[in-house]
Amino acid sequence: MMRTKQVTIPAKVVEVTFAQYVGGRIRERRKELGLSQDAIAASCDISKPFLSECENGKRSIGFCKLYEVAKVLKRPTDWFAEGWD
Repeated sequence: MMRTKQVTIPAKVVEVTFAQYVGGRIRERRKELGLSQDAIAASCDISKPFLSECENGKRSIGFCKLYEVAKVLKRPTDWFAEGWD
């Protein structure tokens, strides 16, 4: 059974998997910095479709790739899991 967590999104509470949570944090930070998926993907040697699937929680990102993404997004790797208890 996959572990989920309740997350409050304005006006509703939804269940999300860890992959969805981390992917949402990646997307959130990328947009904060005004970066495109293309820019992140090129900097981290991953495909844009892979990054998109990670951001949408359809795929999990491994630690090595998360480390690369974290460097580009100027956050420590543990920031992406922050708040997931």
